Amino acid sequence: MRLCSVEGCNKPFHAKLLCKSHHGIMRKRGTPTPPPRRKQNGSGCLTSDGYVKFQRDNKRIYEHVEVAQRALGRQLPRGAVVHHWNENKSDNRPENLLICPNSSYHKLIHQRTDAYEACGHAGWLKCKYCGQYESRGGLYIWPNTNVGAHRTCINEYKRHQRQQEA
Repeated sequence: MRLCSVEGCNKPFHAKLLCKSHHGIMRKRGTPTPPPRRKQNGSGCLTSDGYVKFQRDNKRIYEHVEVAQRALGRQLPRGAVVHHWNENKSDNRPENLLICPNSSYHKLIHQRTDAYEACGHAGWLKCKYCGQYESRGGLYIWPNTNVGAHRTCINEYKRHQRQQEA
């Protein structure tokens, strides 16, 4: 019986020479080793999704939320989301945090960042079907959304759907 290739793991391998646990971690994080669950500067532990969490008065608190509230001088408004500028979830310096009024605004920041990194234009949208970035003028934009597609891609999709139904 072959064992998992991660040092110290004695479980049988499942896929890609890893046990089920390490294979799942590999698919999620890109590396088979889980994030360290150690104290970070005495401020808490790192969660499996990369955030620093600590405990105060028997409540678990995310460090980035605590830092944002301290900078704001009060509790975060209901629905507010804290964004990490450098996308490092454990970097909780005040200058790395942005308080977004809601999750839609937070998603918009990520959408514009992805567009800028992909094509150099933060205002361009990704075609829903082909994945190519295009200016808003070159896409059909669904009403009341920030989702668009090339008309040729929409027609191709509809043609494919009709063929599937026949």
